[in-house]
Amino acid sequence: TVMEFDKNSNRLRPLSSSQKKIKGKNVRDKTIKFDYEKGMCTFEYRKNGVLEKEKTISIPSKLIPEDAVTAFHNFCNGVYGEVNEGSRYNIKIMVKERPSDLSFEVCSTDGRKEFPLQENKEKSLCFVAKISLDPDIIESNKGEIFVCFSSDSTPLAVKVKDVIGYGDLYGHLTTK
Repeated sequence: TVMEFDKNSNRLRPLSSSQKKIKGKNVRDKTIKFDYEKGMCTFEYRKNGVLEKEKTISIPSKLIPEDAVTAFHNFCNGVYGEVNEGSRYNIKIMVKERPSDLSFEVCSTDGRKEFPLQENKEKSLCFVAKISLDPDIIESNKGEIFVCFSSDSTPLAVKVKDVIGYGDLYGHLTTK
């Protein structure tokens, strides 16, 4: 995702977002381009470099468009509000040809059970956020991602629940 800081809304906003999927010899690319002056969002779909489909839609007037990556950065930067246990933030994101729901929920201390090893390793573990989004976006049966954050909102580890064909996927920060 390519982003810029928007002074009017005091947050990051996407200029474009790209996704690449490689399956065997086929490469599928999806690119979303945001045109704020025209209030339009263009979706381009390519297979092996050849444009298969292009669709432009209007950005709903009351929507501040974001993609999942931009929403994640805005969450980490406190754009949606103060991070407190039990807080929930609902955001509309543009990842399909329509707005989709994404929510950040700051888990209680039992949310840490998703990261038992991380808690022992990291003294600065502060909170866990559960991100819920359309399961199709992350090719998951549940559409749930758990992120373990430090006290300065640095993501330390991530767990994507029930990815189709893989099960749970884990990742962690190796260097800061």
